[in-house]
Amino acid sequence: MEILEYIIFSDCHISEKTLPLVSRVFDQMIEYSTKHKITDWLFAGDWFEKQEDEKYDIINQSWELINKVKENEITIHAIRGNHDRVSWKLLKKIGISFIPTGHYIHPEGNFELGHYVPKEIPYFGDKTKPMKSLDKKKIYFLGHWHQPSQLNQKNLYFLGSLIPDKYGNPDEIYRCGFIYFNTQDLSIKQIPSNIEGKFTLNVKNWLQAIENKIVKPNDYIRILCKNQKEIEMAEATIKELNIKTAKIFPVFDKKTKKINKQNNKIPSIRDLIEKHGKENELDTKIPLDTLKGLGH
Repeated sequence: MEILEYIIFSDCHISEKTLPLVSRVFDQMIEYSTKHKITDWLFAGDWFEKQEDEKYDIINQSWELINKVKENEITIHAIRGNHDRVSWKLLKKIGISFIPTGHYIHPEGNFELGHYVPKEIPYFGDKTKPMKSLDKKKIYFLGHWHQPSQLNQKNLYFLGSLIPDKYGNPDEIYRCGFIYFNTQDLSIKQIPSNIEGKFTLNVKNWLQAIENKIVKPNDYIRILCKNQKEIEMAEATIKELNIKTAKIFPVFDKKTKKINKQNNKIPSIRDLIEKHGKENELDTKIPLDTLKGLGH
């Protein structure tokens, strides 16, 4: 029987910390699939966070998660990611149908599932650069890059991670989630996950995101402020709307009052903590990552 519709997702990176969130999104995907009578999912790699042995309780809970999908008469077809080099054999035994080739090309040749970044795109390079090695008549759904993206050819989709794992770039607002794909009319719908987002935004973008209801009240927000006036503006908005999951990050030198830039880029959280270093100024519990939401 020909499969006409799929749910496509990638990069679960399941661990003790992320499993509850992944489980919530799986419930959302099951509900969506049941409502729209979709019986097949495509997974583009990286089930577990660890690349080697995972804890038994995480494996057992993954088994329960997969069984829940199977109980709803849904099949998960998967390719291997770089984190699945060891675990894919185990996952195959507990119910995921792995495609032997490591990537999947639809029989009609109109779309491909992969776990890689095309060689023309360096990680920190120009994402609009033409893809000479890619077939313009084919749609590519790729895992590995954790930021959901669609490049300018309109036939290349980075699925992004299933749940937010980084705070992203302050100039971009995106939500992690999954994709609905119809193989007949080639329609694609990006569906954001129903869990809290993680965003790094400057004050202007943050206020616009609130006005346009892009961010939710329980999203985790890092607000970058370039002067004292912006700090006061952010503080007033947080108080007025009673927002409890937003943190203010000054990105200016308090002595010189000048914006602290490195190579014309907003500094990373590591830079901020090294410069200011006080717990009452910065929440040191936030992961010390850079502002780029890229795969690893």
